[in-house]
Amino acid sequence: MTTTTTPRGKVLSQATDLIAHAEEHGWTVIEQWTPPGYQGAPILRVVIGRRTAEGEFLFRLSWCTNGTRPDRWMVRTPKNPKWHKAPPLTALRIMILTHSATRPPVPRSERS
Repeated sequence: MTTTTTPRGKVLSQATDLIAHAEEHGWTVIEQWTPPGYQGAPILRVVIGRRTAEGEFLFRLSWCTNGTRPDRWMVRTPKNPKWHKAPPLTALRIMILTHSATRPPVPRSERS
């Protein structure tokens, strides 16, 4: 597993864990840091997504390296295709696992 670190070497464990979980289950992950010379605490922006037979899942998340959480994490799902507030990380992890590209599909009756 690759560890996501800030330009100054600070580990972002929540980001690292979620990115690894998504990649392990075949989801696409794009990471972008604020540009060099940025004034203030660097920010990691992450987009995680996957297309399924049901539709598209997209998560737009960001982590501030000064320990604060940005105002809103946003998601789009087949059930709610408009951008809306993301659920907690545990719910995102369950969603990734439920719609894994590397494991057999979870029957609808067992989905949360």
